[in-house]
Amino acid sequence: MNWNVSKASEFRLFYDTKVNAPSLVQLQAVPNNSNPAEIILGNLELDPEYNHNIGLEFETFNQFNFTHFMAQIRWTQIQGKINYAQTVDTYLNKVFSPENLGNEENLNSFLSFGTNLNPLKTKFSITNTSNIARGNLKLNNVIDTYTSFSTKSKLIIENIKKKVVNIKTGIEGAYSNNRYENSSSFNGDFYSWNYLVDVTLKGKDNWVLNTNMKHHFYPGFTEVSDQMIINTSIGRNFLDSKKLQIYVSVNDLLNQNTGINQSYFLNYYEKEEAVTLGRYFLIGVKFSFKKMGKSN
Repeated sequence: MNWNVSKASEFRLFYDTKVNAPSLVQLQAVPNNSNPAEIILGNLELDPEYNHNIGLEFETFNQFNFTHFMAQIRWTQIQGKINYAQTVDTYLNKVFSPENLGNEENLNSFLSFGTNLNPLKTKFSITNTSNIARGNLKLNNVIDTYTSFSTKSKLIIENIKKKVVNIKTGIEGAYSNNRYENSSSFNGDFYSWNYLVDVTLKGKDNWVLNTNMKHHFYPGFTEVSDQMIINTSIGRNFLDSKKLQIYVSVNDLLNQNTGINQSYFLNYYEKEEAVTLGRYFLIGVKFSFKKMGKSN
């Protein structure tokens, strides 16, 4: 149901259902023993999950001062939730296997607000996404009830007039917390945060300089606790229309893009490693098609 409060504001109430089939990896009966200390088994007996979703949304936008506000709250019940059961043997080897472990309930929220600060000639936006879930998990063949909470917020600030200087900066943080009714030894929390800076300078003599940086922090991870990625480029515009640009750029100036992605889940920690290019230099040409001609 949609309710148009005004030309710029709207409420929306919705309900839907869907079926989530198990993935081929979850159904694969062959053990994944790439890590002998953590073996993953498939399960041919898995049933599809069935979801009920109900939610309420509101959004409004003021075109005169470019102020926007969006809010959403959603409740989801997952019947036959598929979670990975975990078993630890006497040699401390872990075996993970997906199982249908009853129902899980989720409550999600999303908030976003942004506006122009004309006296400061800047604009900003702030967003937050939060989730709380409650369901069942099997640890050493004993079913336990867990409560999981996670939240992620981001603040972005940038200047309005971008003819000569374009500056964009911001900060982002995430936090998660898992608690178990009986297996308190599995309780844990994790947080990470990063800040970013993106600056573009356009000189009067057709030169363009751009530098962007994003610094990630992973407290609690011992192998990679922080990572700074810096990309920079310098280019020069040609032709009277400045449509042609020749530039030189450096990707990952500090050569810290190690291709490692680290995450905490309900009952296990996951680290993914991928082969990356790392630092490299590039010479390129850009041409802007700003006007394609009149249509018939």
